[in-house]
Amino acid sequence: MKSWLKSQKGSMAVYAAITILCFIIILMGVFLSTASVRKNQLKTLPKIKEAYEKDKENIQEIYEQRKSKETPSVDYIKNGLIAHYDGINNTENGHSNTTTTWKDLSGNNNDGTLSRALEEGKFFWEDNHITLAGVSENLGTYVDTPVNLNGKERTIIYTVDASNLTGSIWGDTTSENIKGLFNYQTFIANRGTTKELNDKIDYSFNKIGIYHYTISLSTKEFKFYVNGQLNQTLANTIGLETSNNIRFLAAYQASQNATNIKMYNFMIYDRVLTDSEILYNYNINKAKYES
Repeated sequence: MKSWLKSQKGSMAVYAAITILCFIIILMGVFLSTASVRKNQLKTLPKIKEAYEKDKENIQEIYEQRKSKETPSVDYIKNGLIAHYDGINNTENGHSNTTTTWKDLSGNNNDGTLSRALEEGKFFWEDNHITLAGVSENLGTYVDTPVNLNGKERTIIYTVDASNLTGSIWGDTTSENIKGLFNYQTFIANRGTTKELNDKIDYSFNKIGIYHYTISLSTKEFKFYVNGQLNQTLANTIGLETSNNIRFLAAYQASQNATNIKMYNFMIYDRVLTDSEILYNYNINKAKYES
């Protein structure tokens, strides 16, 4: 019996020793594995930091690229656009209430020039347009452009609030209001050598609220659009002759200055836009100026 107990104690001692040895081996394996992971982390962290530092300077660019893919920007029809005057971005770098130069955003340097100093309550900028108010005291107040479309087909787009308008919105005729396009308060005309010789579209422009107008002139047709939709079409019996550069908020005749008008934009193309292109631009302007 004593011999058997002694044998059992010896077996248990061996078993315990083996168990402890196995446990030590497991602990060493865990330790070595942890050390290996930690070593890899120590190698990886500097690389992560290096990559972060490298990309940190470009993070805004990366964000903008992703944003542009998610929400692509909408822009006007560019083909043939030779001048673009925007009341919101009137300086090409944002809006100014003091500028006397209306910057051309088309990239063609056809900047508009205000004819006189701004005046509070009479001739002034607001957030998204230029305003001309009053009547007789504002004669001689307009914006001149260097754009001359003599002999060219064209499309003119403009957005105005012409409540209580008197006088002319724009023109490129002579001082007698002949030989060119003339946009008066009650009509738009393509005039020849006399006032009676013209293709004239009758329309009352002194309407309350914002309206978007488009005029296109080809060798064959004279078209007028209101809020993106074709309003009238005439045969072009006059031709494509113009006498002056385009002037808006007035015509070249001294007594035909506009009064009581807000102009939001003015766009000039040296080609005839299609109906779908005109509607496309109208939708941009509507969202931009009526929101």
